[in-house]
Amino acid sequence: MVNNRQPYWALADEHRVGFIAYSLDREKRSASIDNFYVLPSERRQGYGTVIVQAVYACLDRLGVQLIELNVRRDTPQALAFWESQGFRIASYRLHQYRDPKTGTS
Repeated sequence: MVNNRQPYWALADEHRVGFIAYSLDREKRSASIDNFYVLPSERRQGYGTVIVQAVYACLDRLGVQLIELNVRRDTPQALAFWESQGFRIASYRLHQYRDPKTGTS
């Protein structure tokens, strides 16, 4: 797997509006979107969709067939955005943060 921690910045009129970073597994023909962010002042203007479409085009050229990402449960706007980009919930991954000193969550 190729991990790319360096973000790809999206520019509009020479200023940054957001970024994306992803990991690529050429052998499995899959990718994982690791980081995605659109500046609050630039949201709801279509920049997120443009960024995702640009990444889709790049990954299509590389023959990627599966793209995965994680969305936090407490970010319904993010879930709605990714569903509008064609993603669907594939699994649930549960976490529990515990205090080992008290034995409580």
